[in-house]
Amino acid sequence: MIFLDNASTTKMYEESFEVLKHYSLIEYFNPSALYSAGVNVHKEIEDARSYFANVLGCSEDNLIFTSSASESINLAVMGSLQSNFKHVVTTEIEHSAMYNTFKNLKQKGIEVDYLKTNINGSVDLESVSKIIKPNTAMLSVMLVNNETGAINNVAEIVKIAKKINPNIIVICDCVQAFCKIDFKLASLGVDFAIFSAHKVHGPKGVGLLYCKNLQKLKPQILGGGQEKGYRNGTENTGGILAFKKSVEIMQQNIDNNYKKVTELKNYCIQTLASVEDIKINSYENYSPYILNVCFKNIKAEVILHMLENYEICVGNGSACSSKHQDNRVLKAMGVSDDFVKGTIRISFSELNTMEEVEFACVKIIECVKKLREIM
Repeated sequence: MIFLDNASTTKMYEESFEVLKHYSLIEYFNPSALYSAGVNVHKEIEDARSYFANVLGCSEDNLIFTSSASESINLAVMGSLQSNFKHVVTTEIEHSAMYNTFKNLKQKGIEVDYLKTNINGSVDLESVSKIIKPNTAMLSVMLVNNETGAINNVAEIVKIAKKINPNIIVICDCVQAFCKIDFKLASLGVDFAIFSAHKVHGPKGVGLLYCKNLQKLKPQILGGGQEKGYRNGTENTGGILAFKKSVEIMQQNIDNNYKKVTELKNYCIQTLASVEDIKINSYENYSPYILNVCFKNIKAEVILHMLENYEICVGNGSACSSKHQDNRVLKAMGVSDDFVKGTIRISFSELNTMEEVEFACVKIIECVKKLREIM
């Protein structure tokens, strides 16, 4: 199988799977247990927390392990919610987990506004100073968009927002950026940051949340006091340590991986550009890991199923919202409906080969030509 939907999930590294297997079959002890075996695995979790803190450039005391990026988002947003919150701001290009959580705030009677999106898919900086108010309590803005790969200037957005309201809470979805583009949390200046294991060759069911000020965070799951009481429930020891192993591998190869996927993406762009009535959504300040392509007057779902016959997997947008035909991210960029319906997302990992990408491009072009002949 040729898997080119790595923005939805990634293949777990074999080394990471061995870690998961070890802590599931050998050292499977409850990290809250008081006997030495439990104490030892608890120490392993704390060592992992220290490792992530070093990678992200933050204090280990500010990191919370969760079950997913979606849970991390909900804990950050709902755990920060105060009764005096009247106005919050997000973007039209957020992941559905963030977007729908803010919609929930609107249902609670809180005013929600959206920053403007440029035609290149990034947040328009001028709109930040126009939409953020002195009473704006919360802002969410992602670092790398999961559908287009557009990279937002989060540091500048935070700077503008906090100049208007120094107390504004800024939440940043870093899922598609982590271990793929180099950044430190201090340079972003955000109050919360979201991470996911299965997007970086780790296991599903593990997330990470950075919180700058835990004193103001209210837990959303009550229980036995794990994660210092901020995220109760027995820790997923194997998942957390497998997550760490994957990040170790990716961090060691971040520059080489970036170079390789850049070559893969550039080949795709150059090859698919020959197709008639195509819109390739790729700009200079984009992540090389994601390529968004639109074919005019063609249904993406049909292309996807045709490609399955050749054992090629691509996406048609966020996996969490792919069943919905309306693509708000592309519409926010000003892409017309006749192109939006024909959107596929090709997303790479360093495990992909040039041979795989060459074959996939040939078959994508063949499928589009066949569909247009039929039409």
